[in-house]
Amino acid sequence: MNLESAFKELHRAALEMGTLLMAGGDDDKLMPIEAALNGGGKLIMEFGPLPDMQRVQIVCVEREGARHVVCGLTVKQEPLQ
Repeated sequence: MNLESAFKELHRAALEMGTLLMAGGDDDKLMPIEAALNGGGKLIMEFGPLPDMQRVQIVCVEREGARHVVCGLTVKQEPLQ
């Protein structure tokens, strides 16, 4: 697999995960996020912590720099044997 196809695969997976994570939010929770985005904020998808990558979360970063976790998912992995 080359770098370009790996990036496309990651992009597609991130879009699917982001859509699924955001679909669970109710309007009362999403309205302040929309206001922050209209004011210049950004939504960022974060993966971590390294090296295990057991968590994905969507974070709203306000223009002023304040960060708010919008939603996330933690995967509990069984120890390798």
